Order: sequence, then C-alpha cells, then structure tokens
Amino acid sequence: MKMKMNNYYSLALLVLALACSCLVNGEYQVVVTVETKQTFSKPIRHNFLGCSWETSGVVAVLGEYPNIKSSFLQLMKNLAALTGEMPQWRIGGNSDDESWWNPNGEPNPPNITYSIKKSDLLTYNTAAQNLGAKVVLSVNFRNATSAQWAVSHIEGISSTIGWENVYAIEIGNECDLFGDNGIRPSNWNYTYYSEQFEAYYKAIIGTNVSPKVPFIQGATWCCVSSFLEHANEYMKTYQAILRTFSYHKYPLAVCNGAKTTLWDLMQDRAATGEAQALKSYVSYANGLGIEFRMGEVNSVACGGAYNVSNTQGSALWTLDYLFNFANISVSGMNFHGGAGGAYSSFTYSPSSSNVPVVHPEYYGFYLFAQAIEGGAALTPVTTRSTNNTFVKVWATKGTKDNSLRVVILHKDINTTVSAQVDISIDNSGYSPNAVYYVLSAESAYSTSGL
Repeated sequence: MKMKMNNYYSLALLVLALACSCLVNGEYQVVVTVETKQTFSKPIRHNFLGCSWETSGVVAVLGEYPNIKSSFLQLMKNLAALTGEMPQWRIGGNSDDESWWNPNGEPNPPNITYSIKKSDLLTYNTAAQNLGAKVVLSVNFRNATSAQWAVSHIEGISSTIGWENVYAIEIGNECDLFGDNGIRPSNWNYTYYSEQFEAYYKAIIGTNVSPKVPFIQGATWCCVSSFLEHANEYMKTYQAILRTFSYHKYPLAVCNGAKTTLWDLMQDRAATGEAQALKSYVSYANGLGIEFRMGEVNSVACGGAYNVSNTQGSALWTLDYLFNFANISVSGMNFHGGAGGAYSSFTYSPSSSNVPVVHPEYYGFYLFAQAIEGGAALTPVTTRSTNNTFVKVWATKGTKDNSLRVVILHKDINTTVSAQVDISIDNSGYSPNAVYYVLSAESAYSTSGL
C-alpha cells in the first residue's frame, strides 16, 4: 500500500488494518513495527471521551428544555456510534462556585452571578435520557462555613430529576486555587481544604436524598503542587465516598495576558509530559479501585487561543493527548468548551442556533473514536525515525475482533518535506488488507476545510 503523507496536507492518518505492510512516500523515513502478541494497556473505556461545560453556559450548548438541539444530539451520537457508549458529561467549571440553586428567582447573594433553575436541570436530564448519557454535576463550595448552597442544590436535583442519569457529584471547582483567586484567605492549604470538604460531603449525605455512596467525583484540582502532593493521602482517606478522582490539565495558558503558539502545542511536553506527570497518582488510584478521570482538559487555559486551539494542529494535539493519557490508564477525559470560545470542539452563533460550527478538535475526537471502535487496548509500537521525532505513532488492537488500528501523527508544522513511513506487523497470521483514513487540511493553521 502506498500513501503520500505530506506535512501540510495529510497531518493525521488512521490505518484500520487486519494487517498492513505499507509505505508512505517522502524525504525522510520513519520505521514502525506493530507488535500484535500483547497489549500493554487495559481496554480503553467506551466512555473515555467526555465533554465538560460551564454551569452557566451549558444550556446554550444543549438547548433549553424542552427544546434540546437536534444537532447537539447528533454530534454526540456520531461519537457513541463508534465507541459503543455515549461520552460522559461534566457540568461545572469556574461558574460552579459563582452559581446557586435558585428555583424561585430570588436576588443573587454577593459573588453569585448565575441562578440554577429547574429548567436547567430538566435540560441536562432530558438530553441525557435521550442519549443514554451519564452526567457529573458540580455544587458550590464557595462558602467556608456553611454547605447550605450545596445542600439546597442536592435537594433540588433529587426532587426535580432524581439520580438515574447522574454519575457523580463534584464539590467545588479547582479548589486548590482558592487561596489565589480570593475565594479563601491566602494561607489556604490542603489541611483547610480537607476539613471543609469533609464538612460538605457529610452535610450532603445528611440530607438523606443524595445518591448512594460512593458518589463523589473528588478533588477537581488543577494547578497547585502542594495539593497534588497530597493526592494519594486524599484518595486513601476518602476512598469510601469517592467514585472518581478528578484532575484538570491544560498544557498552555493565556491567563493574565500570557501568549502562546501552535508550535508550543506541538511539543512533547504538551502531551507526553502532561500525562507522565500524573502517572504515579493514576496508578495509585487504580490500585484503590478509584477511577482517575481528567475531569476538565483542553489545549490552552483561560478560554483557549485563536490560531492555536481552533486549528488543524489542535486536532493532532488532541489525538496525541488522548492516547498519552490512555497510555497511563486514566478512566477518561472531559474536554471543556461552550457555545463559543477558541477551544470548543463545536460552537453555535448565535447561541440559540441549531446549526453548529464544528471545529478541528471534534475531528480529533472522531478519529480517536475510530481508533477504539468496538473496544480496544493499546498495543506496543516500535518507532525509529531517522531525523524527525515529531511523527508520532499509536496502535490499538480490538478486544473483540483483534483488528489493528495504527494512528500516525505528523506534528512538525515547520517542516517543508514529507515523511516516508514503513509500517510492518509482527504477526504473519494477519491477512494483507487495510483501509486508511486521512485527516487533512491545507495547513496546520487551517480552521476549516478539514
């Protein structure tokens, strides 16, 4: 099989193969050997792909009860048709600790900017019921001395929609940053957090209307190393109530005027480095029987960066990011977004529209879903590149049919030459048949025309 893998046109290639011995013509060579006799990861969960939206913005994405957007439903169905399970949804984000349950339309208290109404809950639940999706919901952790806002929200969920479609509850969002963003005093640390977290979950359990334990998606930390250092202690202490441990990761940021580039996103540190930094904590969680989920991720923190997060290059990063975290056995990843914004996988303009603009990141999701279609685990790949380490290769083996899928990513956005890739399979028992798909665009900076 001969294919042309050009650096500016064919930037991602999926080979779906019972066996493939193929050649991609080019000016430098990458030699790939796929080992089929073993897999080295646990089977990748069918709901590994997930979505995350702001409490205050999710209705603009889903539509407002009872009018759920048919286009949203179809975008979710496209992925589930391949993976075998609907993406898991998480509703929270920064607006979580600025929101409260307010079904009667009372004036908002200080520092609260969004009122969660019955129609919000009915929107989530109706969409989830339609698709068979599970939802993680966040409750407010702003008040240091009273859990009443969280308790009222739990009672509202119980009385309005029940728990059938709710997978877990989060208490607060990125609480490790509370000492920096003014929600708590500057001396805020893990000890204070643990005391208040415990008071909150006990108050929630005390309502007698919460789901059965374990029902907490814990931590939701993101950034402060002195909190992460306590991750194993936290998981051990609260093992009985934790359904999942959640961590948030963005390799780049544009917060407070910071700048970044697409070249920064293509670096190994923005994918492999991010996953390896958490590998030991993921292993510890799995040993306790707690799911370790990347509860909020995307390319660039603080809303994304145009010409970075919304480009074809970001689709390559998305694929590499997903595979790197599957490689360390996280249970799944929720990509954050909204009806607008630079890093959203699909948007609506205006927000009331039912016609989505589908961005490159979603194409990355789709190719990943093809790579794990029907259930798959990562299989070892030996890669040798003569002079370009930006060509990345991942391979999966079907857990039901033993089919092989090889994903080749050309992440060198600055090169002017194409690559020759030799792919060989170590098992002669496979027949020499293959199908290949190419995720292409005019350049790595393309935002449409994929």
